[in-house]
Amino acid sequence: MYKFKNVTFLLLLLLCGAFLVASCDRGESRDSMAKERPLTVLVAGLDDAAENTDVLMLVRFDPTASALSVLQIPRDTYFETEGYRGKINGLYPTYRYRKNRKEEALALLSEELSACLSVPIDRFVAVDTAAVSEIVDALGGVTLSLPAPIRYRDGEEYTELSAGEHTLTGREALQFLRFRSAYVEGDLGRVDAQKLLLAAAYRKAKEELTLTAALTLLPKLYDRILTDMPLTEQLSCAYAFYRDRDRFSVKLLTLPGEATQDPADGLWYYVANRRASAEALSLYFGGAEGFDPHTALCDEGRLGFFNIYNDKNGTYTVYTEETVDGLNIKTK
Repeated sequence: MYKFKNVTFLLLLLLCGAFLVASCDRGESRDSMAKERPLTVLVAGLDDAAENTDVLMLVRFDPTASALSVLQIPRDTYFETEGYRGKINGLYPTYRYRKNRKEEALALLSEELSACLSVPIDRFVAVDTAAVSEIVDALGGVTLSLPAPIRYRDGEEYTELSAGEHTLTGREALQFLRFRSAYVEGDLGRVDAQKLLLAAAYRKAKEELTLTAALTLLPKLYDRILTDMPLTEQLSCAYAFYRDRDRFSVKLLTLPGEATQDPADGLWYYVANRRASAEALSLYFGGAEGFDPHTALCDEGRLGFFNIYNDKNGTYTVYTEETVDGLNIKTK
């Protein structure tokens, strides 16, 4: 049974660990923390039409270290495996087109990424775009500073917001997540903008989400979410986080790498940097040696890919909920 029956931990995963209900006694003992183990979850946000994974993240919940880490994997990340070569957001629909059920395709995606990244992925959560809007509305909106004006049309709906601070509704938050035309780096700018929303939602939800609001969300999200996480595991993680939430640190980072245009097909790809990616996954996600053993993240026959993948000076930045507001997103 894959349907999500408890909303609290799902909200934690989708918006970086904050959406937990205020139903636990702050004086509870922490003795059981030593028995709890880290849990790594693959979170996939599916688009409305082709089922591409336009949002793909690893979320690692470590109750012993009071740490929550989120790794964003850009949708244009190059990936190749048996029977597939292209952008990583097309891997899940490829599994689906082979007549696998959704949960089977998600399990295959988790296994593929776990082997490539040398990180144990324990569970998966898949969500469609409408669920994001429902969650933000349940919070009463989220407040953040938009890095650029937003002008976005979705069918008959049009949104126009100036740069600067706004409290976004669920619909506006969803359009902000999709928006990229004003960013110099296109989709990478959007990935960084998503960090702003994640951090803002984390702050709002940790302080204000109530049990009533969470329970109201449950029937709305039931058909929009798929997970293989048992209810007991959800409750255990939710309880561990809420009990120790004042001490939790939240880290947000993007899979280290660079965007490059392939002269052969004219398409833009995001190519991971091997050294920096292996380091980040080891430090924040329990990664083991042997990162990308089959070179799935690079076509070494393409010089631009090869240079990025093997650059010994590759770097990355780790943001927290406090530092992410200083993130500099280049705009046009």
